[in-house]
Formats: sequence, C-alpha cells, structure tokens
Amino acid sequence: MIKVTAFITLLIFVFSCSTSTSGDDTNKITTGTRKEAADFSYTTVTGETHTLSDYKGKVVYIFFLGSFCPICIGNAPGTVIVDKKYDESEVQVLGLDVWDGTGSQVLAFIGSTGVEYPVLQNASSTQSKYGVRYDYSVLIDKQGRVAYTEEGVNATEISLNIDALLAE
Repeated sequence: MIKVTAFITLLIFVFSCSTSTSGDDTNKITTGTRKEAADFSYTTVTGETHTLSDYKGKVVYIFFLGSFCPICIGNAPGTVIVDKKYDESEVQVLGLDVWDGTGSQVLAFIGSTGVEYPVLQNASSTQSKYGVRYDYSVLIDKQGRVAYTEEGVNATEISLNIDALLAE
C-alpha cells in the first residue's frame, strides 16, 4: 500500500508540473509595451539576500521553479547553459522557488541540477505579479522591464533574446 501511495504521489507531481515548450521568440515583448518588473527580495539557503532592483542595468533571467517539480528539475540544465554563456557583469540568472520548498528541498534541487546561480526561497507571492507559475522563464531588460515570458526552458531562444536585450 505504501508503494502504491508513493507511486500515485509521484504521478501527481509529474502531471501537475507544466511541460516545456519551445518556439520562436513570439513571447518577446516589444520595447514600447514593456512594463516595469515587480521588485522582490528573497534569500538563498545560505542567507544571502537578492533583490531584483539591485540588478538594474543588467539583463536578468529568472527561472520560476518548483524545487521538487520533476519537470523543473529536468529543465534546469537549460538554465545552466544560459548561466554559463554570459558574464555576470551583464546578465544575472536567478531561480525563484515558487513552491516554497524547505531548505533541504532547495539544496536537493541545486545538487541534482548543478545550478550555480542563486536559488531564492519562499517566492510564491511573486509568481502572480508576473502572471506565471512554476517552470517559466522570464527576462528583465536593463531598464528593469519584463521583456520576455515563456513556459519552460528553451536555452537557444532565451539566449537569442538575451543577446537582443544586451544589444539595446
């Protein structure tokens, strides 16, 4: 009975997570229609505080994740590719755990995915401000405006949009 319950629980998590999508950059928001990104301030498991407004002047890539969401764990390597491609002086990558996982769940996410960028805890209140949920990629331009929103992680598309934002 315990094995059946565990299996059903796993299935619920798998099917409750969003699926990764790919496509062109149709979700790029044109310069004239960009809105100010909602500011936030959260901490990592090591107690470091990160505030979005601290990164004004940089392009910021935010991965909205569920720390124990299997789809998010599967998509995280794409975020690592993006993180490693850019210098931190121009692009900041942040993970926001919108499932409000425990410290050990966030550490397990970091350990299993190899992410080196800050993963911020207890960020569920921010997802509604951006109109997203877990397993979403959001780009903030250098002026602090939302420039791109896409479900899932498409590292190539995200990189193309980051390149365009850096060139502005």
